Amino acid sequence: MGVRVNRIEKEFLFRGAVDTRAQIEVHGYKKEAAGYLVDFDDDLIVIELEGDSSFKAGEDVRVYLWLQNNMHSFTSMIRTKEANRITVPQPPGGMYKSLRRKHERTKSPQTLKAYFTLKGTNFELNFPKTSQYFPVEKPSSMESFDDSSIQGLVDDFRRKMRKRVSRNEIVLFRNRQPSSFEEQLMHRTAKIIWIPTIKEGYAVEDPFPDGRILTKKEIIEETGNTECSDKVLNTRVEDRLDEKLREGVFSEVYCPLLYNQFFIGYLHLCNAGERRENIKEGVIEYIHQFAKVICYSLEVHGYFTSLANRERDFETSIIDISASGLLFAHPMKELSRDLMIHTDISLTLRFPHRKIRIGARIVRKFKDRDHLYIGLQFMEMSQEDFRFLFEELYGKPYDEEYDNKWEGGISPPELVWDDAF
Repeated sequence: MGVRVNRIEKEFLFRGAVDTRAQIEVHGYKKEAAGYLVDFDDDLIVIELEGDSSFKAGEDVRVYLWLQNNMHSFTSMIRTKEANRITVPQPPGGMYKSLRRKHERTKSPQTLKAYFTLKGTNFELNFPKTSQYFPVEKPSSMESFDDSSIQGLVDDFRRKMRKRVSRNEIVLFRNRQPSSFEEQLMHRTAKIIWIPTIKEGYAVEDPFPDGRILTKKEIIEETGNTECSDKVLNTRVEDRLDEKLREGVFSEVYCPLLYNQFFIGYLHLCNAGERRENIKEGVIEYIHQFAKVICYSLEVHGYFTSLANRERDFETSIIDISASGLLFAHPMKELSRDLMIHTDISLTLRFPHRKIRIGARIVRKFKDRDHLYIGLQFMEMSQEDFRFLFEELYGKPYDEEYDNKWEGGISPPELVWDDAF
């Protein structure tokens, strides 16, 4: 980025630029104009542009000023424009000198989308985490199931459940988080949700010795917060049962699928419509064992390994971009463990009519309350793609004279050799 100029030095530079009518350049999105500083105060800077200019009020601009054998730069927004004279607020992000970028950063085009892909095995599975750890071991009941193939296991489950319930399904999360009332409860508690009948409501007691059933009392506790009374919380839970009643549900069970620390999905059984039968404890025991068997079989057949080694794509939000790098933000701050400084990633830039694949390296990262920010340096890109990107960002074709120039048209910084070499 460069070295930040303090307030006193900035005022001295601006005064010198006004007195000497030093040449400046104003850059916007796909446009440039030369000019000079006319005046400034604590709030505004007045700039006179030379020749016709298409700049308008409200546009973001970057201003470059060469003074005292150094290039200085700041970003701001045009507040007013009358004829060729514009005013911009004092730079909110500060002013910088001794610029260190190969190409200037610009605001990302609205039509541009970026995706990055990480390769390798240093991955967490793309499933929501639980608060507990459930080691996946070969179940003692394995002999009761046909585990020769995943599909055979699933088909056998569906065949048996069709005789006992009106609906059954196996749900895996993969690329989404728990969202429904029941999914969130299973995620937080890792327990089975059982509604013997809609009229009875959620199970009042757990008939199993291992504490696998989420009771009505526990559901109310998980649903509540200190600002709500027990009566209000109980009403919320009853409202959920009323919804199910209107949908024709008579009895229902949700059983989580747990793999190590991950909540990978769940089994859902339901009696509804004309099948007004209670889902009994024997069925719950069966699906409890089946959940262990299916998780173990998925591991044995390499399901989780294939997920861990698969390329994972994430759409990002670009803060700014240049022809040599970009800064993006992502809400998944847990990625910070994988996105280490000097990690190489594969980046895709997608314009409306063209897609560019770039080999990039992480050179900077930081966080705030909501996002993880990653600075990338472009390492590998075809010459054709580079020329397209340059013109798309700056509105002018790439010229070989830029090879020996850095941001603002200055010469590259002097290379300083370490004494160790």
